[in-house]
Amino acid sequence: MENSVLSICDLAVDLTIGREKARVLHEVSLTVTGGEILGLVGESGSGKSITAAAIMQLLPGGKAAITGGSISFRGQELTRKTPAEMRKIRGKEMAMIFQEPMTSLNPVFTIGRQLTDVIMTHQDMSKRQAEAHATAMLEAVHIREPERILRSYPHELSGGMRQRVMIAIALSCSPALLIADEPTTALDVTIQAQILRLLQEAVKQTGAAVIFISHDLGVVSQICDRVAVMYAGEVVECGGTAQLLHTPRHPYTQALLAAIPDFSTMAGQLSAIPGTVPDVRSILPGCRFQPRCSCTQDICTGKKPENITVRAGHTVRCWLVAEEEAGDAAVAKTGCC
Repeated sequence: MENSVLSICDLAVDLTIGREKARVLHEVSLTVTGGEILGLVGESGSGKSITAAAIMQLLPGGKAAITGGSISFRGQELTRKTPAEMRKIRGKEMAMIFQEPMTSLNPVFTIGRQLTDVIMTHQDMSKRQAEAHATAMLEAVHIREPERILRSYPHELSGGMRQRVMIAIALSCSPALLIADEPTTALDVTIQAQILRLLQEAVKQTGAAVIFISHDLGVVSQICDRVAVMYAGEVVECGGTAQLLHTPRHPYTQALLAAIPDFSTMAGQLSAIPGTVPDVRSILPGCRFQPRCSCTQDICTGKKPENITVRAGHTVRCWLVAEEEAGDAAVAKTGCC
C-alpha cells in the first residue's frame, strides 16, 4: 500500500515453551497509512497482542523471537534495529496505549513527573517547557483542572481519567504510529465512547496511523477504517470495515459476527463458535480454523490455504472462498450465468 507508515510482510514469531518451540504468528502481513485506523480483532489467544509486541520490539527476551518476515516503519526495517535504537523510536515515533493504565503508570510518581519525563527524554525541552507541554496535552484530551491532575498519583484518578492520561503520554511526542491495545475494555460504555472520540480526534489532528486492537466488533465498527481478523496467529480476513462487516467471507469472521446479540429483535438463540482457539503446540496441518469450522472440506485438513484477493483491498485465507472465486472466474470467462 502506497504511503504506508507501517508495512508488515510475512511476519513469523516463535515462542519457546520449556524445551519446545511453537509458532505463534504465521505469515502475518498488514499495512496502515497515516490518518488511518486499522482494527485488529479476534478471540483471546489469536495473536493480536503478540503482533503489537513484535512491532514495538517488546517481545519477552528468551521466550519469543521474530523468526521471519519484515516490519518496515517509515522506511526503517525494525527487525534489524538494536535495543538502543528502538528505545529512541519508542515513545517518540511510535507509542502504545495499554488496556490497564494501572499496570503502565508508575504508582510512586505523580502524573506530572511521568508525563514530563517522556517529553524531556524525546524532545529538546527544558523542564519548564516540558511542564507547559504536559499541561497542554492534558487539556488536549479534555481533562479539567490539568494542574491538579499533574500533581496527582495514578491511584487518585478514575479508570477513565487514567486512560486519558495514557493517551496524553502516548501523543505527547506526536508519534507517527499509535498502537491501542484494548484501551476501552475496562471502561463503562459512556467513558468508552469518550475515549473513542479522543482517538478519532487525535488521528484527525495529527495524521497518525493507528492500530486499534479489540475483541469487540461493535467498537471496531465505530472507529476503524479497515479491519484485519486474526485467528490462531494468522490474519484470515482483511478489508474495509463496512465491506468486511456487512459481507464477511471467511467462516470465522461470519461466526464472530453471528455471535453478536441482536437487540433489535430479541429473538432466537445466541450463536457460539464451538471449541476454543487451539494451543500453539498442537496446531494441525492445513487450515487452523478447520477443527471448529462448519464448512470444512478434505483439503482444509491437509493443506494450508493461501491468502487470496476477493476484491480490491479485501483478502481472505480460506479454501472455500478460493473455490468460490475460482468458480466465479470460470463463469465469467465462459459467459455463463
